[in-house]
Amino acid sequence: MVNTMVNIMPSKPPVIFLQEQRLLRALGERIRLARLTLRFHWVAQF
Repeated sequence: MVNTMVNIMPSKPPVIFLQEQRLLRALGERIRLARLTLRFHWVAQF
């Protein structure tokens, strides 16, 4: 079982190109800000 997991899961993360990495970081930041905004609006209602 463990041997199969080692074969399936690579030892290092896949190479992400610089532009993709920037896009993913920007997307993560937008999601974080959206969550904060939603939380703020939800709290401000009460």
